[in-house]
Amino acid sequence: VKEASSKESAGLREQLGDAMTALRVNEQVLEKMQESAESAAALIKEQEEQAKSTQTTMDSLVSTLKGSQKMVADLEGDLTQMRGELDRERLTTQQQKRLAEELKTELTEALTTLALERLDNKRLSRSMQQELEYAQKYNSELEATISQLEEERQSVRKLGRRLLGTARTKTVKTTARWTKRAKDMMRLRGRKKKKPPTVMRLTPEPVAVDHPSSF
Repeated sequence: VKEASSKESAGLREQLGDAMTALRVNEQVLEKMQESAESAAALIKEQEEQAKSTQTTMDSLVSTLKGSQKMVADLEGDLTQMRGELDRERLTTQQQKRLAEELKTELTEALTTLALERLDNKRLSRSMQQELEYAQKYNSELEATISQLEEERQSVRKLGRRLLGTARTKTVKTTARWTKRAKDMMRLRGRKKKKPPTVMRLTPEPVAVDHPSSF
């Protein structure tokens, strides 16, 4: 009886050892994921600083754009003034047209340059925003993974406690059952002295224990 009980307890202890090993592995994985989360947080902080720097650059470009717009306004004023001077000086129509076309070309080139600079600024801002969103998404996924690992670790701990309780309960019940059978055998032997004693097989019933993988 003691030998069978010891074997059953040894099996339960082995299962408990497997569960504790799985718990340690999950804790190591959790530590690695926490390190990855800290690295991701540092990366997000760095990208936020880059975004602030980009915002400063954009503000500077906006200021430059305003200055350029003022320059364009000044050019338009100069154009008006030159037209007035041309009118006052009574230049020929061809000369007035040529000068106006040249000024119009310069104005168009200036406006085109400003439009291209504005487009480049929008593209840069969009690219930085996408990178920041990707970093935030990656950080959210890491947090979800860490939460899942924490839940698995709690499940493994619960399984360990459950296995310990099951081992104690099954051992006590099995020992009591075998003791009762031994007493019954002794009584049968006392009643039937002339007949050979009947040998009862004291085979322990299998104990169903959930494996950690089922969790």
